[in-house]
Amino acid sequence: MSKTTQLKVSKIKKAAKEVNKQIEHEFEDGSTLKFYPIFPELKIDELIEDNQKLIREADELGIELSEKMTYHLISLLIIKHFTHLGADIEDGVQNHIAFLEALIDSGYYKIIMEEVFLPAEISKVFDRMVDLVSQYQMMEKLVEKTKEQVQRLELKNAEVFKQLENVGVEKQIPEV
Repeated sequence: MSKTTQLKVSKIKKAAKEVNKQIEHEFEDGSTLKFYPIFPELKIDELIEDNQKLIREADELGIELSEKMTYHLISLLIIKHFTHLGADIEDGVQNHIAFLEALIDSGYYKIIMEEVFLPAEISKVFDRMVDLVSQYQMMEKLVEKTKEQVQRLELKNAEVFKQLENVGVEKQIPEV
């Protein structure tokens, strides 16, 4: 049996430092891309927040995002949050779509998504998003059940209050 050791803050900090290291990928044309080979959890959270903002903005602007476009935008956000390119992507859903189109047309999108990033890391992002959607749906169901329960209680209480009012009326002494 191997000897166990107590988890220490120093070990946690060292592991976090390792996860937050960037490395470089060199493309055939000689250009380089700095990226995170392992996606830090907090950066995944930032990506999800960014995605929610973009979806809200698209709704406000009346931009309909197909499933395919939503997938590509999430992939763009992966590139944005896990490479040095994120610093140069301007805010706003329209700017993101324009950059996405340029990235796809240039051929770099496919290379980055298929050759640079590990499939397991990309899956982490999509899995986290699926988990969040599932949690939101579960919460919506819970809220709906709570509303139904409150309505039932209000109906029951209304009947009880009517009966109490009637009892009070019957016991009142008539005025002379």
